[in-house]
Amino acid sequence: YAIFENMQGNHVKALKLARAALKLDPGDIGSGELILSDLVKRKKFKRIGKIVDAAVSQKHISGISKLLFADYYTLLGKPQKTLNIIAQLPKALKANPTYKLVAGKAFLRNGQGPQAVAMLRSFSAQNPNNIPALKYLLQGYLLTRNQDEYQATLEKTDRLEPNNFATRIGLVKLYVFRGKYDQAIKKLDQLKGHNDQQKLQKEIIVATIATNRKNYTRALAILAPLSKKYPKNGGIAMLYSHNLANDNQIDKAIRVSKAWAGQHPDNPGVKQVLGDMYLRIGDKDKARLQYEAILALKHKIPPKTEFHTRNNLAMIYLAKNQTGKAMEQARKALDMAPNNPAIIDTFARVLMKQGDTKKAVDHFNQALALLPDNDRADRASFTLGKAQALIQGGQKKQARKILQLLIRDNPEFSKTNKVREILSGL
Repeated sequence: YAIFENMQGNHVKALKLARAALKLDPGDIGSGELILSDLVKRKKFKRIGKIVDAAVSQKHISGISKLLFADYYTLLGKPQKTLNIIAQLPKALKANPTYKLVAGKAFLRNGQGPQAVAMLRSFSAQNPNNIPALKYLLQGYLLTRNQDEYQATLEKTDRLEPNNFATRIGLVKLYVFRGKYDQAIKKLDQLKGHNDQQKLQKEIIVATIATNRKNYTRALAILAPLSKKYPKNGGIAMLYSHNLANDNQIDKAIRVSKAWAGQHPDNPGVKQVLGDMYLRIGDKDKARLQYEAILALKHKIPPKTEFHTRNNLAMIYLAKNQTGKAMEQARKALDMAPNNPAIIDTFARVLMKQGDTKKAVDHFNQALALLPDNDRADRASFTLGKAQALIQGGQKKQARKILQLLIRDNPEFSKTNKVREILSGL
């Protein structure tokens, strides 16, 4: 009767009847679902807990009812309780798709990515067009860092709900992250007729693509009016500043960044941007102040920001012959990012300064091995560093050979004159 009244739109009467039914049988999932769905909407989580506790403790409750009631523990932030209850259910019920969905959600909330993916993939194989399940599966692929499956599932979800802005924009951002800019633009062009906030998201993504393609003129044409219209948007301010710097408008880029930094003194990201810009124009003292301010912040710093900051500080200290401080920062950066070629290169240079040329050469070799084949600028810089370490260690013949190959293979290297000067001294 309660379900019938609910279908007729008589929700108040339906809830009253459902409460009467649940009082007669606390393990009845029909009345329970009606009441619990209403409580979820009203965020009455304590009452939800009491109803579920009473239901799962009933001796006569059916397996499927117990499964559905137990699912609410995951919503309450108690996924392990859900898993403990459903683990005791009959084996036959565990083959039920609903069991796999409930278990998958609980594993997901519990941070158990592989188990969540296994359950949710099995459910989706039986229910291929279930969009909520696909969205849970996406979270599972994020936990397991499976980019290919994440992309394939997001593309499928986008096909099933082509007018869902959040899904489409998520797919576009993934394409941008993976460097698939043409696909990203094609999907963006299909998004039309949305509100101002959604249009803003589209414009920022287009500007980001232009930035990544080094079309700074195009990016600035988009970002300049946006920075005036949305002066409190940090993402726009930093992207605008980044493009100004890349367009050799460093002074303006610094002004934009400083204005944002003044409004957000505890933001490590803007301090990093400012530090990088000061370093770019050769003002090591101002750069150092920004980097040291980041490390002095009381709240946790994103790891990428921290090791970038420590690496740059190491280079600044090294240039000032503060070798002890340089090694302290270079070591901490290397501990955080042991496979980052730029950080290994910095560590090698500090070792060279300390006179440990053998270890320095070993680390230059590691940095060179980790570089992408097409990174000619860094490859040339690291090679020059290695040659200098070899010279310092008395291996001039090997250094001469390396430097001669460097000039031959990288005639556009910005420090070619320095290489020739070193060669003349050999």
